[in-house]
Amino acid sequence: MELSGLSSPVKIAVRGLTIDYPGAAPAERQRVLDGVDIDLHDGEFLCVVGPSGCGKSTLISAIAGFLTPEAGSISLDGKRVQGPGADRGVVFQEYALLPWRSVLDNVALGLKIRGMRREEREAKARHFLELVGLADVAAKYPHQLSGGMKQRAAVARTLTSEPEIVLMDEPFAAIDAQNRLILQEEVLRLWSTLGLTILFVTHSVDEAVFLGDRVIVMAPHPGRVASVVAVDIPRERRRWPAIGSDPDFIRLRDDVLARVRAEHGARRQ
Repeated sequence: MELSGLSSPVKIAVRGLTIDYPGAAPAERQRVLDGVDIDLHDGEFLCVVGPSGCGKSTLISAIAGFLTPEAGSISLDGKRVQGPGADRGVVFQEYALLPWRSVLDNVALGLKIRGMRREEREAKARHFLELVGLADVAAKYPHQLSGGMKQRAAVARTLTSEPEIVLMDEPFAAIDAQNRLILQEEVLRLWSTLGLTILFVTHSVDEAVFLGDRVIVMAPHPGRVASVVAVDIPRERRRWPAIGSDPDFIRLRDDVLARVRAEHGARRQ
């Protein structure tokens, strides 16, 4: 089976990406990413895993345009990324919903900032709330929602801008186990239905293998790409709970987990 996205053009090209975090003195600067090379193809679902300290979230922030690299480059469709842009949408672990705004107004907020008329932005926000299964809570406020519902609203808010790339930084880490599995299936449905291109950072190897076309394993201190694993499990077989006992899933999960543990062990030596 041909892996989704990999026959398509490169959407995001990361080349030699190097990022330092400043310290109290110049000599105390910490290198977080060192010479990272990554290709994200159009329509691909690419997952990134690795031990703590390998720079996964820093990678997301750099591609989003929130950080300026010391060296290297990030290109979107061949054009250098030099700051944030509407072509990249970010979903963080924190929902960042404004408590004084309704769910509908939270989802439509980015469109309001861009100057879209109220009727148009509310119609668009309702469309994406429908897609994430929140149409019936549009008038409610964030404190009235569960954690899973808040994250669905955050995903809908990102999608309303129709970004070319969706960057997801451990979006389900704070969700309980049962709802996390449901949200994983939901994000796959949205990816397939809307033809999204997604870069997804996670600590969970199971999550990465379930979601990804490929899984990048990062090494820590400083962060760099250690290996890349292709996930050759047909999409129609990726359903919980059956996938958990699928021999191919178990084989790939154990392979990726061994690679992550090897990098963690190398860090401690």
